[in-house]
Amino acid sequence: PPSSRRGCATRTPITTMRVLGGIEVVGNLVYYVGPGITQGGMGVYACPTTGGCAAPTPLTRLAGPLGNLAADAKGIFWTEDDKLQSCSDVACPGGVRTVASGLASVGNVVLDAKFVYFETTGTAAGSRAVRRVAR
Repeated sequence: PPSSRRGCATRTPITTMRVLGGIEVVGNLVYYVGPGITQGGMGVYACPTTGGCAAPTPLTRLAGPLGNLAADAKGIFWTEDDKLQSCSDVACPGGVRTVASGLASVGNVVLDAKFVYFETTGTAAGSRAVRRVAR
């Protein structure tokens, strides 16, 4: 009934680009996984939290899938193939940085002040674990 809708906030669209994965909010920016450069590809994008973002800022765009996403005031991190990648901010000065590589089936990514924690889920002995690497 209409009376049950009172007090609900208006939903403001941030972007109309299709979201394919994780979403993180840091300060006045929304980071999310969206379409890549080919069908089935993915990328990491940023938009202001105020909405009306017709042209999201790409941090990276790939031909293949992109995994998990985590962000805070010190950086944006995501998994890509067998790598953990990062940018220090939306401008990505110096380009995308590889934080770790040669990883088996990288999963969830979580941040704290000093480290990036991630899950590996490979089937080989010793590959299934929670790992960390310095930021």
